[in-house]
Amino acid sequence: MNNRAFASLLRRLTFRLWLWGRDLLGPRSVSMFGRSDEDSAKVSRIHVINLDRQTPRWRRMQAELSRLHGSDGETLLSRTSRFSAVDGKTAVEIHPSVVEPVYSFSDQMYVDPEPLLANGPSLEDRRIRMSRPELAVAKSHFDVWQMIASSEDDFALVLEDDVYFVGDAPDAIDMAWRELLALDEPVDMLFLSHREAASGALKKEVSPNLFRPVRGLWQMSGYVLSREGARKLLAAAPIRGPVDLWINFRFPELNVFATATSLIEQRPDGGSDNLYSILPVLSTAGVLNKEAPNLFVPRLPRRTVIAWTDPGQAADRLAMALSMLGFRCHGESEMMHAVDRRDLLAGGRRYFDAYVNPPFSPADLAHLVRKRNGARFIITGETSRSAFGATLAMLPVDQVLAGDDEVADWASLCGFLGAPKPDSSFPKHLGQEPGLFAASPIFWRREPSARQMPADRMPWIAKRRSMAVGQTSLVPIKPKRAFRLHLQENFSKLDTGLWHPLADTFPGNKAMFDPQNVSLVETGLALTLRKSPAVVRDYTAGSIRSTQDFHYGRFEATLKPARGSGLITGFFLHRYFPRQEIDIELLGKDTTKLLLNVYYNPGDDQAAFNYGHRGTPVSIDLGFDASLEFHRYAMEWLPDRIRWFVDDRLVHERGIWDPTPVPHLPMEVFVNLWSAYSHGFAGRLDLSALPASTIVHSVRIDTVEDLLDASRRGDSSLMDQV
Repeated sequence: MNNRAFASLLRRLTFRLWLWGRDLLGPRSVSMFGRSDEDSAKVSRIHVINLDRQTPRWRRMQAELSRLHGSDGETLLSRTSRFSAVDGKTAVEIHPSVVEPVYSFSDQMYVDPEPLLANGPSLEDRRIRMSRPELAVAKSHFDVWQMIASSEDDFALVLEDDVYFVGDAPDAIDMAWRELLALDEPVDMLFLSHREAASGALKKEVSPNLFRPVRGLWQMSGYVLSREGARKLLAAAPIRGPVDLWINFRFPELNVFATATSLIEQRPDGGSDNLYSILPVLSTAGVLNKEAPNLFVPRLPRRTVIAWTDPGQAADRLAMALSMLGFRCHGESEMMHAVDRRDLLAGGRRYFDAYVNPPFSPADLAHLVRKRNGARFIITGETSRSAFGATLAMLPVDQVLAGDDEVADWASLCGFLGAPKPDSSFPKHLGQEPGLFAASPIFWRREPSARQMPADRMPWIAKRRSMAVGQTSLVPIKPKRAFRLHLQENFSKLDTGLWHPLADTFPGNKAMFDPQNVSLVETGLALTLRKSPAVVRDYTAGSIRSTQDFHYGRFEATLKPARGSGLITGFFLHRYFPRQEIDIELLGKDTTKLLLNVYYNPGDDQAAFNYGHRGTPVSIDLGFDASLEFHRYAMEWLPDRIRWFVDDRLVHERGIWDPTPVPHLPMEVFVNLWSAYSHGFAGRLDLSALPASTIVHSVRIDTVEDLLDASRRGDSSLMDQV
């Protein structure tokens, strides 16, 4: 167990001991809650926002509210209703008149100004798209406001489902409520739960236990809202950005108060469903400067899944869905490696956890059913059901998911497999040819010049086995494809229509990218790293990114990398959501070697899978010092393989599951020079080598198209058939 996991366990245990001790004190009374016919205003209703799939949280909230009583002697649970929250894991359409899904970085800085960025690069106009959970949370609060606005209650308490009342909350709430009523002015909202911005909240103290927030207040886990306050919030819609950010812009329009300290807190022993859209922006701005391992840990029962469905896109969607759940999935293919087929049918050790449309006969399936009673079978489509239905009928009902139509939603698939729903929508538009997870015979081929380096451990990375050593043939993907010249950039000038100089960074990079470090020289484009404080970093560097993205092709750069310990020259394809990447890197500490890498995460465009910090790197001996002269480095990216070339010499090749699936979504092209915090990876930065420059002489990009389409046009500008 690492230090972070141990600290988390200790925190959860301490919290549970505290709860146990608190409960020994018995029930407590809170006079904010009582009969509405009493002299002073009372909170008549409590609304708990709870996801349908989070029944344990609702049970914990019931226990928490049963412990507290109002002045009428009734428990708070007696006036509580559960409000079904909008689930960010389902595809729910939210009208832009309710929630506007895009906000700006300046909105974030208004609420939580970051001192490090005061004199840094301007990000004020940076647009940020809310995550699906943020959208769902905002819509859930909006729906509760509608209920309160149309009710006859003067006041209601709104709680999220992962909170608890701190030890002295009953007495503190009573004192704050008495002070609030003594002000003798309308009350729209009272924060009982809040967290101040990192630089502190702007506020005006009004009494010993109350203040008026001006801005800088986060967290809407527990607040009292009046009927009139709810109407004001609805009139101010749409909500723009995360709801606890947006509410800060409403403070001037409302009579809002907050307790001196937070009296309702989020439980530390439960995970969060939220995904914070601001974090990637803070990373690129340099506020987050260290890269921690971001690994996917599947929570799956140990069982094999075997599925038959309609061939083509339906099969790939199901394979992708299983992969997103954490299954290592062998996709639809007319062939399966003999060793893996033997192990699966024999009930012995196997490599994959799931198989979609495996090349089995009914006799194979009957044998498998007898050998592997714990497996789960999915069978959809008339053809599959007629071929295998009779065999599967001998299994218990809970081992078979069958139907006329393909599996197309998380509810049925996760319910059948006993797996938690991902935070992303069910895959629908994969955008690649069938066969994304079909392992090719290049599977685990070893090359004498390649040295496998430490890699991430995730379901989309294969452990190499000796069973396929020496096999080098590939089954080509149909239709046949060819490369067509898209652009040839010789950098006699920097065409900003094609290339964008970056003014950001990423965790793990010691330098901040600065467009001033991208310059034209006699031999091409210079990307320079120098000692130059940049507010959030002590160094600046140069990087360019293509202004368009590409879906398969050949990408070549003629360059001379910077030499010196700690320096890294990168030429690569990259995307986020989900994160996918194909790399060529040259480490300045040893420019006789080439580092090749692939990051793979599953899902459609915008899927929240950005796992991995090492990828699957391989080191290649070049046989020369790359820093002495220009050489051509190329990546060929096709649906079923990736090839790397140096001066047109093939130096490495990967197929599907060798050791990852091949990235399948469009990516942008980058060239950069940077320095890593990790000394073990790149070496300690040699200050005597600074300033250092990577010189990019040219970049060529060839896109991929069908040979048939090209021949119909009579196009002769194509490279050799792939």
